[in-house]
Amino acid sequence: MVKNILHLCLPQADNLGDHLAHLAVEQLIKNAAPEQEFLFHKIDLLEQRQNLAYLDDELDHINQNYDAIVIGAGGLLSPGLINHVFLNPACWQQVNKPIFILGVGVIGNYTNPNHNLSINSETQKHLIAAINRADLISVRDMPTRLVCEKILSLSQKKNDHLFFTGCPTLVDCKAKTPLPKKWDWGINIPLLHGNTKDHQGPLLVTAEMIMRNVPNTVWICHSAQEQEHANKFKKDTKLDFDVIRPTTFSEVGELYAQINQALVTKAHAGYFCLANNVPFGMISYDMKCDALLQMITDFPIDFSVHIHHLNELDFSKRIQNIMRNTLEYKEELQQGQNTLLNFYMDENKKLSISIKNTI
Repeated sequence: MVKNILHLCLPQADNLGDHLAHLAVEQLIKNAAPEQEFLFHKIDLLEQRQNLAYLDDELDHINQNYDAIVIGAGGLLSPGLINHVFLNPACWQQVNKPIFILGVGVIGNYTNPNHNLSINSETQKHLIAAINRADLISVRDMPTRLVCEKILSLSQKKNDHLFFTGCPTLVDCKAKTPLPKKWDWGINIPLLHGNTKDHQGPLLVTAEMIMRNVPNTVWICHSAQEQEHANKFKKDTKLDFDVIRPTTFSEVGELYAQINQALVTKAHAGYFCLANNVPFGMISYDMKCDALLQMITDFPIDFSVHIHHLNELDFSKRIQNIMRNTLEYKEELQQGQNTLLNFYMDENKKLSISIKNTI
């Protein structure tokens, strides 16, 4: 008998991290119960928001026709997304099938912070309702874990169904076999993702500085738009470097595994580095970027710069320092990454057992 899963996610996003994270969530469920057949029915939360559509009137249909609801992966706990599942927060408690919130995180862009950790009962009523109702929760970073633990504690609920797994892509985006290193550096610098669009000037100066002074570099693109921008930059500057856009788990693993070290902006680029134990520095545009580095090194400030500070600093010097530190402390970073990755893998095994027992 086929189990029908209602999967709330962002299926149309032109973003490699989101695309692979959704696939990884579905693969996680399939691997947890390999004897079972699953059919996933996707609902686009961005479309829900754009159309001001909600699932309140679909509750009876959902309860009768689906075996579980899955939310994830990605930053779906942000108010701009979790608030657009139901209009009435009470609807969460009316779902009578298991709810899995998997591989999720809160979002806090530096130019538009959400202040998730404050747990404001009015502005976060949908988040509170979702976390209190969920049968299983897996989170990608420490701030999200704290948000969930605070909510459960305030409701006097146990947290033994809360798992600290990192992004689910970590399981699938590791290179299958050891590969020789091909590039000294990989960079991931989107120009229109989140609030990066407000900082294109210093980002382009950073890219040019790296490409002029660091040989053997690859510009890694996580979307068609990023690839277009990177190729235009290459044509305009007449600089020699590789531009590659991976699209599958195996392509991500093979590409990142062949890089010695990286400077990235997107959090998923950091997770792909983590999966392949590639040390990285970060131009951080969101709290999730900081959260990842904070779990790897005691001194994340030595390996990152906040994007909204680029216009205030001698950012060229700052970027040079980050790259120098990434090289100098490569071994320490790799040890930190390896420890974190092993922890995440253990948590994923526990989560898999709980999925099998619940579904």
